Amino acid sequence: MLVRVLAHTGGWSRFVPTIAKSTSLGQKQGLPATELEQSLPLMSWTTSWGVFANATAVDMFGLDGDLTRSRMRWDVRPLTNAGAMQSEIVLRAMVDYDHGSVVVRELYKLEPLFQYGIDVGLQLVILRGIKQQAEQLSPSTAAR
Repeated sequence: MLVRVLAHTGGWSRFVPTIAKSTSLGQKQGLPATELEQSLPLMSWTTSWGVFANATAVDMFGLDGDLTRSRMRWDVRPLTNAGAMQSEIVLRAMVDYDHGSVVVRELYKLEPLFQYGIDVGLQLVILRGIKQQAEQLSPSTAAR
């Protein structure tokens, strides 16, 4: 269930609070593509992402836009905990939010260590939205 929710990036705007728009673009550079607009007050990032999914992972590549050349890889691993089947989501991301936002770029100049908090915080919102959506679609499968 998690991989299906992850791979259907065109629906993310319905359940990820920071995704204002998610539109499927068909094929782009040989990959299924989606345009995502991640938005916060005073800043937003619009990027066309190439999406490659298999049974246990989803790879996303920033093809063009504010986060060009960014990458997100989502791995879903089954876990068995006291007989209950659960899943674990592992997200690896290389996203340069300062490339698409003057506000973030200036904030990093003021304090470079803010980069790690902003990167983790923005990715965590996406991760939690996807986890909650997968749990709603399949209440018997809890994600961790």
